[in-house]
Amino acid sequence: MSAVQITSLGVPSQLTGPAQALIDLSGIRVFTGLSVIARMLGDEIIEQIQAADSDVVVQRRVIAEITPELAAIGLSRVLIYARTPTLSNLKNFQEDFHYQMRTVFGTLQRPRWGGVLFPELFPEETTPLEPTALLFPFHLHSELEDIDYFFLVERNAALRFLRITIEPVHQTRLDLQRIAHVVVDDLERRTYIQGLTRAAESFRLGLLRECEERRTEHAESDRRHPEFFAQLRDAGLGDCDTIAFQWPARLSSIITSLPRTNALDFLKRVLLTLEDRDLTRQLNEGLTLEVRTSDARAFLDVSRLGRTLNIAFGEPRRHADLQAYLDRMPLLRSLSAERPAAFAGADIFLIHHITGEILAVIKALEAMGAARVTVLFVRYAGVAPAEYLEVLLSLPRSRFEFFGLQRVESDVRGHYVLSDLLSPLEGLEDLSAALRERRLDFFDAMRLVAGRLFFRAAGTAKAEGRRIVLLEDGGYLGPDLQRFCAEDVSVTKVADGYGAFLSSAGESLSEWLLPFFPGSVEHTRNGYDRLLQTAASVPSLKFPSVSIAVSNLKRGDEAGEVAVTVMHAIESVLHGLGLVLSRRRLLVLGCCGAIGSRLMIQLNGRGHAPWGVDVAAPTGELAGFRSRIVSAPNELPEEALLDLDLIVGVIGTSILQPAFFETWLTRSRRPALFLASGSTKTLEFADLSRWLQDLEAGKARLGGASVRLTRTPIRDPQTRLILGARVIIETDARVFPALYLLADLTPINFLFYGVPTETMDAILTQLVQLGAAIAGESGLAPGVYALDREIDADGRSL
Repeated sequence: MSAVQITSLGVPSQLTGPAQALIDLSGIRVFTGLSVIARMLGDEIIEQIQAADSDVVVQRRVIAEITPELAAIGLSRVLIYARTPTLSNLKNFQEDFHYQMRTVFGTLQRPRWGGVLFPELFPEETTPLEPTALLFPFHLHSELEDIDYFFLVERNAALRFLRITIEPVHQTRLDLQRIAHVVVDDLERRTYIQGLTRAAESFRLGLLRECEERRTEHAESDRRHPEFFAQLRDAGLGDCDTIAFQWPARLSSIITSLPRTNALDFLKRVLLTLEDRDLTRQLNEGLTLEVRTSDARAFLDVSRLGRTLNIAFGEPRRHADLQAYLDRMPLLRSLSAERPAAFAGADIFLIHHITGEILAVIKALEAMGAARVTVLFVRYAGVAPAEYLEVLLSLPRSRFEFFGLQRVESDVRGHYVLSDLLSPLEGLEDLSAALRERRLDFFDAMRLVAGRLFFRAAGTAKAEGRRIVLLEDGGYLGPDLQRFCAEDVSVTKVADGYGAFLSSAGESLSEWLLPFFPGSVEHTRNGYDRLLQTAASVPSLKFPSVSIAVSNLKRGDEAGEVAVTVMHAIESVLHGLGLVLSRRRLLVLGCCGAIGSRLMIQLNGRGHAPWGVDVAAPTGELAGFRSRIVSAPNELPEEALLDLDLIVGVIGTSILQPAFFETWLTRSRRPALFLASGSTKTLEFADLSRWLQDLEAGKARLGGASVRLTRTPIRDPQTRLILGARVIIETDARVFPALYLLADLTPINFLFYGVPTETMDAILTQLVQLGAAIAGESGLAPGVYALDREIDADGRSL
C-alpha cells in the first residue's frame, strides 16, 4: 500500500508504521434503513416483472421513520425505470439484484460518490458545480449472462427525487456522452453489508452489559449473528467467526454514558470499513487499522488464524505474550535459560492440559531449542480461556501445531471429536469423520488422535533429519508405542490402526522409529501404571520411558494441592446450586492413595466422617479419624449406602458396577445424588456412563421397569458456564433421585484452576528437565524409570 490510498469508502488510508494504517471516517455519512428501502424497491420490481405487462416503473415515497437521513437531505421519492426486456430473467438472479440495489444506496454514504449527487453534504469533496449522475457497471462484475445492464442514478434536486434507470449495455437508448456522469469504479473492491444498524445496536447493548459488570472485554459470535458473519466472510474475512471488543477500564464510564445515537454512529462507521476488500485483505495480512472520527478511535486487527476480528477502543489491544506465562514460573524459566540448546535438533510431541502452566512449558521448549512442537491438549470440562487461544494461535504454524477434543452431547455419555478452535484440520478430515462415526469416549478418542498426530509429526521429523521426543500426561500413547515396538508390529499395521500413512512398507515399527525416537516422559500415575503393565506383558522394552508420577514432589506437595482443588471445585458447584458440602454424606474411592488420603484428612478436619473404599489397608495417617474404610464397594453397610449422596472418585479406574448404582438410586433416602471425579482420567465412573447409556437406549432396565432419561446442564448462576449434567430417571410409577454428574464425570478441578502455578512450577520443571535428558540421549537402557526411585531429574541412575 502507498503512503496514502483512497479506499472504496471514499476516504484516504495512510500508513503510520510498519504494521499500522490510519483511516479517518469523519466525512462518511451514516444512513439508517438503506437495506430496508432497497429490499422494498427490489421486491416491487420483482412483482412488476412477474406481471410482465409493461415496462418497470416503480415510485416509492421516502419515509422518514425508515430512512431519516435520506429524508433529511431533501429526498421525497425514489423513481426506478427499466424497459421490459432488461430484467426479463430476473427470477434467475433475484438475490444478486437485491444486492445491487443495496449497493446503490450504500454508495451514497461515501464521500467520493455521495459528493457527486449531494455536493452540499460533502463539501470537502471536489465536485462539479452541477450535480451529475453515477453509473454502476454491474455487467462488468458478474459472470451471469443475464446481468448485462448498468444502473444510472440521477438526482433531480428541484423536484426532490432520485431517478434510477436500469439499461441494457448493448441496446441502451441513453446517450451517455450527453449525460454528465461518473463511473463507480470500485464495485469489485467492496461488499455492502446488510443490517449494519441492527448489528451495531446488538453490539452496543453487549458492550453496555459488560461495562456494567466492570469488565473490559466483550465477544460476539456467528452463532448469535450468522447472517452478519456470513457477510463478513464474503467481504474478505473468510474465516471470521468472532468479533472481540476490548477497551481500557477508563473508557467504561464513557461507553455507558454515550448517547445511543452517538454510539450507534461510531460502531456503524467502524463496521463500514469492513466493506472495503483492500482493507480486509490488509487485516488478514497482519495490518492493524486505526479508525478515527472527530471524537473517537478504534483499532482493528485479526487473530487466531483469521477467526477473530479484534476491535479495541481508545488504544491498541493488549496482545497476549507467551513469555508472560513462563515468567510466572521462575524454576522453569531458569531451566530454560540455563539450557538453551537442550532440545536442539529435536521435535516435541506434547500431550497435556490446556492451562497457563502448559503455555509456559511450550515457551520453555521453544527457548530450549525445540525445532517443532506439536501439542494435543487434554481438554475435559470447562472452557479454554480466550487469552490462551489468542497466544497459542499467534505462534508460527511452521513450528507449532495445537489440537484438542470437544465433547458432543449425542447421548447421556457423549462422545468426542476434534476441536476446530485450535490449529486448522487440513489433512485430518478422515480422522474427524472416524471420530464422528465411531463415537468414542474420551480416553479411546485421545488414544486414536494421539497416535495419528504423533506419527504425522514423527514422519516430518524423520524426513527432515530430527529426533522426536514424547512428553505426555495420561499414558495415551507411550505404553502403546512400547508394546508395538516390543512385539515387532509392522509400521504399516500401526499406521493403519491410527489412520496414518507412512511410506515404510516391510519395516517393523522399532526399525522405523527407534533411530530417531530416544524415548518418552510420563506425568501421571495412571500412565506410569500402564507402562509397568506393558513392561510385565512383553519380553522386553525397546526404549526408555521415564516418569515423574511417583516423585517426591508428586506424591507430596502436588497430591495435597490436588486434593484442595478437588474439594474447592466440588464446593463451588454445590454453592452454585444453593447447597453446602457440610450436609453431604460422602464416599471417597481410592481413599488411601496420595490424593485420596489427603481428601480424607481434609474432610475429617472439617468435621465430616466420610466412608472410604481402597484395596490398600488404612495407613497410620488415617488412624484416629472418624472415617470408616472398606476394601470393596460391596462391603459398605446398607445403612451407609442408602445415606450417601456424594461419591468422589480419585482411584483412576471404575470399581462401581451397575448393581451398585441400581441399589443406590432405587433405595436412597436422599433427594439428589452427586458424583465427582478427581482423577486425571475419565475412567472413575466409566461403568456408570455405559449403564446410563444403556438405560437411555432401552438396553437396560431399572427395578425391572423401562425408564426415561432427561439430561439438563448444570450452569454456574453467574458465568452461565456448564459445570456438568443433571440426569432425571423416571418410570411411569416413580421419579428417582436426581443424579448430578459434576464436570460430566471428568476431573472436576479442571473446571476451574487446576493445581496452582506455585506447585506446578517445580513439577513441570522436572517434566521438561527429564525431557531434555531423553532428547540428549541420556544413555538409559530401554525400560521404565521413575524419578526419585531409579533416576534423578537429569536421567542419571540412582
